[in-house]
Amino acid sequence: MQINKPWVLAKGSPEERKRAGAVVSLCANVSCLLSVLLQPYMPSTSAVIQQQLQAAPSVNVLTSDFLALLQTGHQIGTPSPLFQKIENSTITDLKLKFAGKPQEKVLPKGNKLKDQKSSKESVATQQQNSVTNNKDKLGTDSANVIKDVLVNGTLEHDKGNAADVAELSQAVTDQGLKVRELKAAKGDKSVIDAEVATLLQLKQKLALAQGQTPDAAVKGNKRGKKK
Repeated sequence: MQINKPWVLAKGSPEERKRAGAVVSLCANVSCLLSVLLQPYMPSTSAVIQQQLQAAPSVNVLTSDFLALLQTGHQIGTPSPLFQKIENSTITDLKLKFAGKPQEKVLPKGNKLKDQKSSKESVATQQQNSVTNNKDKLGTDSANVIKDVLVNGTLEHDKGNAADVAELSQAVTDQGLKVRELKAAKGDKSVIDAEVATLLQLKQKLALAQGQTPDAAVKGNKRGKKK
């Protein structure tokens, strides 16, 4: 059609106008044949082409020879673009819609180790805070005794009365429970060691209050470990 330019021939001589009609008729029939070939792959587009050509359903049959599916004098419908032009704004919208999530940045090995170290330090801090918070759950007397051992660090104690012994015994029990909980939770070793040291000091102070030597508490603790 671009070579023969029927829109120019239609303005010429009778022979040229006849030629223009033949060119348009051939192009219309080729379009109809293409709609039949497209039907299995683009059924919607095929249907639109046949609708614009006002072709009968009987054209949807492939023959071994090229036939004029649209006969002389056939009136076609109103033509319109088959495909929508994709504007730049549409491309931008599609990119935003189907861009997906950005890939997670892979840290270098050195930074990864640094982050792991920071994570471990954070866990240790949380465990220490947990131990501190657990002190609030202890009895007031037990907490005061533990604080006295931690702050003063003194083991000098004369044989105490029954109230002192009971108070220290409760503190030892509470501190022992705290140590067991930390071990069961597989807490940080440095935190556990500190709490075990506090427990040992409490046991030694209890031994003094009971009129025993601090070594008795240490020996008792070692026997407990062997068991």
